[in-house]
Amino acid sequence: MKRPRKAIVRLFWVCASASACALIALLLLDLAFPFPVSRMRDRLASSSRLLASADGGHLSWRVDREENFRLVVPLAEASPWLVKATIAVEDRRFRSHPGVDAFAIARAFGQNLASGRRVSGASTITMQTIRLLWQRPRGFDSKLIEAFRALQLERIADKDRILELYFNLAPYGGNLVGVEAASRRYFGKPASRLGLAEAALLAGIPQSPARLDPRRHPEAAKARRDFVIFRMLQEGMIDSGEAERARRRPVEVSPHPRREEALHFVEKALRTAPDDENIVVTTLDRRLQGTLSELARGHGAELASRGVAGPAVVAVSIADGSVRAYVGNASPEHFPARMVDGAGVRRQPGSLLKPFIFAALAETGMVYPSARVYDLPRSWGEYAPRNMDRDWKGTLSAGEALRQSRNLPAVIQLETLGMDRFRAVLSGLGLEAGDSARHGLALALGAREQTLLDLTLAYAVLGRGGLWLPARVREAEAVSEPRRVLSPEAAWLALSALSPPEKALKPDLVWKTGTSWNQQDAWAVAMNREYAVGVWCGRPRRGGSAWTSGVDDALPLAISALAAAGGPSDPWPMPQGVVVGEVCADSGMPPGWSCPETLRTPYLAGTGRHLRCPDHSAEAVRAVDARNVKVPPDAKSSRLRIASPRQGAYYLMSGDGNEALPLSCDGGGATWFMDGLLLGETAAGGALNWIFQPGEHRVSAVDRNGASADATFTVRRFPAGPK
Repeated sequence: MKRPRKAIVRLFWVCASASACALIALLLLDLAFPFPVSRMRDRLASSSRLLASADGGHLSWRVDREENFRLVVPLAEASPWLVKATIAVEDRRFRSHPGVDAFAIARAFGQNLASGRRVSGASTITMQTIRLLWQRPRGFDSKLIEAFRALQLERIADKDRILELYFNLAPYGGNLVGVEAASRRYFGKPASRLGLAEAALLAGIPQSPARLDPRRHPEAAKARRDFVIFRMLQEGMIDSGEAERARRRPVEVSPHPRREEALHFVEKALRTAPDDENIVVTTLDRRLQGTLSELARGHGAELASRGVAGPAVVAVSIADGSVRAYVGNASPEHFPARMVDGAGVRRQPGSLLKPFIFAALAETGMVYPSARVYDLPRSWGEYAPRNMDRDWKGTLSAGEALRQSRNLPAVIQLETLGMDRFRAVLSGLGLEAGDSARHGLALALGAREQTLLDLTLAYAVLGRGGLWLPARVREAEAVSEPRRVLSPEAAWLALSALSPPEKALKPDLVWKTGTSWNQQDAWAVAMNREYAVGVWCGRPRRGGSAWTSGVDDALPLAISALAAAGGPSDPWPMPQGVVVGEVCADSGMPPGWSCPETLRTPYLAGTGRHLRCPDHSAEAVRAVDARNVKVPPDAKSSRLRIASPRQGAYYLMSGDGNEALPLSCDGGGATWFMDGLLLGETAAGGALNWIFQPGEHRVSAVDRNGASADATFTVRRFPAGPK
């Protein structure tokens, strides 16, 4: 009895001595070869960059420096099902062992010895993580190193950190590395949203990524998935009902996404994203982007047949400046300029700046939608703007001039506003302000080049009540503090002017077109209360003979795109500082006593509009200076009406000193007085020419019966143009 007991004691001391020696050896090895913590950081430093739409849909995916698709995510962003499935199939005692599973080693040794070949392994998740951190050829010596490093890793990192490393380094087929990349590629969603069947499928792949790739070998992948589900059931992680439902699910993987969606927008989003932001969730609306891309491609095919590039389409949310759709260029693939980002290059915007001139001047009360403006030939030195139709409209309302893109009224308004004020407005709108000396009054007609995105954001300012916001391209970006550029009243009056007369009091959908002076660029912006949509098409290389037109080439697509975007049809609410008054339907001025029809028009509160309608005012009959007029004693009363000049009219003189105003009246002849001084007489149907003189004037006519009529009018001189 003593010998067996001594043998047991001796065996105990031998084991204890061996364990002590092994422990000492491990401690010495740990001191000699400490775990390189930087290895974990370095292996996770290389990550792909995925760009997704606002709802998480795929837009673009860039490989990492090792040509792999990998997206590093924390463990908290992996589905709990994935954690359970991986532990069940790879290392069921993961939570309890120190990095090396002695029971697994003993089991594997027995099974392999009994079969005479390797049928079972003993690698823990920790050991597999070590293998992923250091790529080594398989062998017994590699196993020993992995076991040693696993013990070290367990000492410096907790179990969750080890799982996180494993999930971000494990292979999942092809060049997919990590669960996040695999989940998005196979199922089109982040790993946090994986269900039981999907998680079990992914958990089984790392055993043999090439053989279990669900795209290439769906049956093998399904068999492995069902085995993972069985192991989860064995471990009590799921019940039989959950297991049965998961096994009945077919293996369904998402279609392989195209490499790039919204190519030009993706580049813009990447430039704004921080370097460590691997998953860039953009503001793009995938549905709207797809719809506008289809519309633009169809329109682009027709444009290409005429040698015109594009179109480019941008849709911006008025609420916060988010870019919801961005089609940089929809030219057909064979078109030479299709890679040019038409929404991001600077081109001449034609008439698209005119509403901002109107709005800035409306802030002063000097213009409102029904105010009369002049569309007549005029030059400033060598600068003589003309209209696209090479015609002149004479006098018309400011709203009509804006909607018809008349050039001279816009130039006159800019001159009245002042270059410094307008350049400040453009800068506030995020637009290029130009140079006063270089561009001069031609700035009103688009002499300074702008981008489609910037112009669309500027129009959103009108829809936002005068507040500017920068473009927002990533969901992670905070909405900026808005910048006041125009008053709410001025912005609303511009919307009113852009609307047809019947919508002037309730503007709900507005648009504006622009065409560059050489007809190389065609533009249109359409807007409702939710979206501003901009369209450009043209000739980016500034060559070719095809002419473009904003009305014909850009506006139809802008209207269709806005309809596709949707949004409320409610009108913009009228600000408190805007009042509504009656005007003559013909002249657009406050009505006289005989105006046949009037309409209601908005204007800025507190601004005087004292002149009455020149066409339908009552002629005030008053005494005139008639010291040099002999009135017959038997004169009878009669009615006398001055035909020219019109009551309350404005006349413009170019400044050459030779322009004359004809004075005439209805009926017989008359004697004429200007500001109380005798001018001369006219016969029946005749006229007397009066040389223009700047200022406010009163003209009086007295006929042979002693009847008289007065008219007041104003003459203004055009200021000299820029040198």
